[in-house]
Amino acid sequence: MRLSGQFGAAQAQHYSRRGHTVRRAFDPGLYGLRRPVLSPTVVGGACVCDPGFAKGPSASEYTNLCIASNLGATCAADADCAGGTSPHCQIPTGAAAGYCTTTGCASNADCNATEKYACAASANPTFCRRAPLNEGNACAAQGLDPTCGAEAPVCFIGHCAMIGCAADGDCSPSRKCCDESALASLPKGSLQVCLEACL
Repeated sequence: MRLSGQFGAAQAQHYSRRGHTVRRAFDPGLYGLRRPVLSPTVVGGACVCDPGFAKGPSASEYTNLCIASNLGATCAADADCAGGTSPHCQIPTGAAAGYCTTTGCASNADCNATEKYACAASANPTFCRRAPLNEGNACAAQGLDPTCGAEAPVCFIGHCAMIGCAADGDCSPSRKCCDESALASLPKGSLQVCLEACL
């Protein structure tokens, strides 16, 4: 795919990758940064983007190209994510800022599992949710611990964890929703925690 003429003043260069000459352009558009734009690589009959890149938004000048992903970029509103690969700004409850992601997922397969994103299927609209900040970090004060932050606020068995899940799908892809109520002598279902393995 030729990129010349599509990006106006964007600077371009050729380089060799996997035995092929690929056209690479640097688009100064989004975020005021010089953003690399690549043609996708054909693998098994499908267009695949290199790590760190994703297919551009539909109905845009980047529709059939791979652009540097803005997944997880800090934002305050959708406008901060507009035009990127992840056009929605999701602000977690209690968090000071949000992150760029996508909406409309049906399952975890629609999200970036490598970056630990999971589909929040119970939300309306559904969206790809990142792992809570500080989840898994070491902590000392059992219960609510300020060092854990707002997204994984509870120090559980020495590590920051997210509570209040109802099913595995509410947790990060690598974690399960565990009922640990018995450990705190609470009624069943009172302490639901996202853990790598239930105790």
